[in-house]
Amino acid sequence: MPLGNYPLTIRRTADQKWQVRDPIRRKFVALTPEEWVRQQLLAFLMTEKQFPEGLLSVERQLQCGNRFRRFDLLAFDNRHQPMILMECKAPDAPLDDLVWMQAAMNNTAFGAPWLLLCNGATIVLSDLRTNPPTRFWGELPDYHYFSEQFLLCERI
Repeated sequence: MPLGNYPLTIRRTADQKWQVRDPIRRKFVALTPEEWVRQQLLAFLMTEKQFPEGLLSVERQLQCGNRFRRFDLLAFDNRHQPMILMECKAPDAPLDDLVWMQAAMNNTAFGAPWLLLCNGATIVLSDLRTNPPTRFWGELPDYHYFSEQFLLCERI
């Protein structure tokens, strides 16, 4: 499922570099191919899938022992528990097992029950509650589906 082409606020700096405004971080950041995917995914999640802006976090890291784990995007449930860890790649990057393993390793610090990989053309969603994890390609459910599923898995 390819992302749309959502309008982004873009500017050129004095030294002729392109930047895009990130609505979550509330600042301009360098416009790289990966950043374009991240911003398009953010716009898609907020406008099409009703993900609340206040429950999304962008590019953070956490120390786990002597290693740092990071994420591109992390969606939280209504109680601010990690729900979906998302890894964004440039449009020409394949979403292969190496990318999935990178996201899964980063998720060890956060414990989200879903992983989402995106390169702009493809979105792969993995349910980590199953063993082995189940991967889905196709239409991404909206925020309410994930938050309901999150509550269901806690009741079990």
